[in-house]
Amino acid sequence: MSHDLPAGVDVSELILQRRAEHPNQMAGWIFVLHARPWLFEPMLKWAARTQGLWDRPLPRAWIEGLAKHFLRRLADTAKIPQDMVLPRLATRHLRDRYPELCRNQTDGKKRTVAYFHGCAANYFDDGVGDAVIALLRRMSIQPVLPTQRCSGTPIETYGFRALAKEGARENLHHLAGHETVVTSCASCTLSLKDYPNLFKGESEQRAAQDLAGRVKHISELLWENHQTIMGNEILSSKALQHRVKVTYHSSCHLRAAGVTQAPRHILAHLPGLEFVEMRDADRCAGGAGTYLIKDYETSQRIFDRKRRAIQESGACMVATSCPACMIQLKNGLREQAVVKHIAELVNDVCEGTM
Repeated sequence: MSHDLPAGVDVSELILQRRAEHPNQMAGWIFVLHARPWLFEPMLKWAARTQGLWDRPLPRAWIEGLAKHFLRRLADTAKIPQDMVLPRLATRHLRDRYPELCRNQTDGKKRTVAYFHGCAANYFDDGVGDAVIALLRRMSIQPVLPTQRCSGTPIETYGFRALAKEGARENLHHLAGHETVVTSCASCTLSLKDYPNLFKGESEQRAAQDLAGRVKHISELLWENHQTIMGNEILSSKALQHRVKVTYHSSCHLRAAGVTQAPRHILAHLPGLEFVEMRDADRCAGGAGTYLIKDYETSQRIFDRKRRAIQESGACMVATSCPACMIQLKNGLREQAVVKHIAELVNDVCEGTM
């Protein structure tokens, strides 16, 4: 976690401690359900299969009205606005699409690379998880998808530290046998690296410190192996036929995890791209996890500054690494610019589909 005051006070830790004293009960019900995938995931898949029916103007108007009363338990201003662009849900989750990578994880063999995909890459039909797996394979890495629970960031944010620790203990166990743990979600990256603070003074602290040293965001691994990626024969043909101006939104959690330069280096060296730094690249886009649901109007006012910065950059594409930021960017920009996860963007260049 970062220390934002001259006195070295960890403000975020103080906030989390205070929220733990007053946990949000409605969020707690959702997290308890999420921790039971045999119940939660069939519900989510049903929502995915029917999204073409309910994600339309009239049904969305009904949903906004009905959900407002339910979401009031989350925050007085919480709602799912009728015109908000929602992420597409996956009818087949990432783990369903790669069952071979989920098998034989307890056979006693040392596994080299584990992909901690997190919730968003598993549940959303956004291509991020597929892109990460494809890029790892391009680097001659065959990843595994270990059994995993939510990294804990949203759970702890709503005051349920004990539940966050429960999931974290499972993650420590299932990730223990891997030399490298690759992440694609900014929040997951920070959370896994912050497990030593979560278990400070407890028996799990040493294992948490060991895990924190093995976590790498996909952009870090890509930059370490950029010569392999850049040497791909596809990049010397299609990708060089045109140049796309791209800018980078630096998510708060990835910065706090210490990953700031690798994504920029990758974008600056990819053929076919012209990387431009936007003004206030490190400034929050207003999504802030579920804040765009808790106070949509305020989150959009915060986003106005980000929109102006993107427009001023002249970029027609925005790269980032945070699922919540991606939702906020896609909703706020609409047709003004294309929004892609950095892994998705790199893989598109490698495939020659830019």
